[in-house]
Amino acid sequence: TPIQKLNKLGAELGLEKFYCKRDDLSNAEYGGNKVRKLEFLLADAKRLKRKSVMTVGAWGSNHILATTIFSRKLGLKPIGVMVPQCSQEYARKNLLLNFALGCEIHYAKNMLSAGAKVGKIYLQKWLKGESPYFIWAGGTNQLGILGYVNAGLEIAEQVKQGIVPEPDDIFCAAGSCGTFAGLALGIKSAGLNTRVIGVRVYDRMMVNSFAVLRLARSSLRLIQRLDSAVPSLKLSTQDFPVL
Repeated sequence: TPIQKLNKLGAELGLEKFYCKRDDLSNAEYGGNKVRKLEFLLADAKRLKRKSVMTVGAWGSNHILATTIFSRKLGLKPIGVMVPQCSQEYARKNLLLNFALGCEIHYAKNMLSAGAKVGKIYLQKWLKGESPYFIWAGGTNQLGILGYVNAGLEIAEQVKQGIVPEPDDIFCAAGSCGTFAGLALGIKSAGLNTRVIGVRVYDRMMVNSFAVLRLARSSLRLIQRLDSAVPSLKLSTQDFPVL
């Protein structure tokens, strides 16, 4: 995805060199950060010959909608377990789109009860001979995170090509923390001195430096299992600052 210099906003903030990685353009049909994760996750679902994909999120979740859109394109049935959120126009649109695109929707009172709901639905499907492919909220697991390891390596390549100077800091939203963990891991793997900073948009219990460190280490282990030539990286909570 391209990197765009934000001249007007940069001037407003007093920043001469202020850029945006345009991951909203990650797909012409529906962009955003979920696409990079689903590239790996839905490929895994196809590899395992699953017929359906189940995921969780708020009823306005961009992740659930992205999962619905791209599952349908790949011939997979989407199942969404949804929890309440504040009533917002975009959430209403996402919910209606999920209905229109044939997502099988189930409701849970909160994220705690969503886990029990997922288990119940999975058991019901299993008794009918189905085994849905389960994706955690935000597409965050050791496999999905690889999408943003790729993004970090991609930024490093754009730096190498002279498209953008090496950033001092990269800021990203931190919710399920997969984007943050993968981006920081990719940047560090590429040898850049850039600091990746997560801006917390969800509960502190879920979004903290320890949680992101655990995710990054998990994905690094997966990469090293797939390719023994990948070197170890020294990772600590200092590599994952959260605002």
